[in-house]
Amino acid sequence: MSVFGEFAKFYDLVHQDKDYEKESYYVDSLIRKYKPETKTILDIGCGTGNYAFAMQALGYEVRGVDASSQMIAIAQEKPADEKIQTKPSFSFGRMEEYTSHAKSDAVMCLFFSLCYQTTDDLIRQSLRRFKEQLNMNGILIFDFWHKDGVLSQRPKLKIQRYQANDLEITKLVEPSLDTSTDCVGIDYTFYVENEENEISKFTEYHKVRYLHKELLIRFLKELNFKVELIEGWMTNQSLKENDWSGIIVARSN
Repeated sequence: MSVFGEFAKFYDLVHQDKDYEKESYYVDSLIRKYKPETKTILDIGCGTGNYAFAMQALGYEVRGVDASSQMIAIAQEKPADEKIQTKPSFSFGRMEEYTSHAKSDAVMCLFFSLCYQTTDDLIRQSLRRFKEQLNMNGILIFDFWHKDGVLSQRPKLKIQRYQANDLEITKLVEPSLDTSTDCVGIDYTFYVENEENEISKFTEYHKVRYLHKELLIRFLKELNFKVELIEGWMTNQSLKENDWSGIIVARSN
């Protein structure tokens, strides 16, 4: 069962309330603070390209990479709008394997994409690849599920409903916490009802790791990154114990 296979076609619908533009202004503020001369960005784990398009609209040249061919196909089909003259480019690739001759001033890995790397080795390999893709003195920006926040709040069962065209979609989210591996297993079940009241169903299983900041700092230092910032996502404040998500800015030395 693939991750973001059948799910991909409904991805933008279920995240329709996510404010990518506002979040991209936040990421832009971090880039302007820590690498103001940035012109090129590699967006790893780009999904359907929403961050890539938003950052391109802010004047950057963005390349997006994702391990889901379905997500990449959707990103490639999206048209440019009045805010951008040239679309971001998109390609298929796994973050722990991706390599390119083209380097970037910044690498970003957002919406907890790194957390899909559920072992220490995969995280290390991914961070190493990120570093290889950076120009001298480039910066890495990534968010993560914060261990203390996840354990204090605990993921919960959710039932969510959406409408699109002639379809009614019900999404059931059933998480299970595995503290022995610091992971959350998530069973997604989608029920899709068409205008003839015919119902189809598909499922996907996702496994997401929550991480302690000290572990990430250690991995980054092993690769000679300098950690510039750790804070709560979109808070502009130090990471707090009950923050579910955090963000790190690290500089490649």
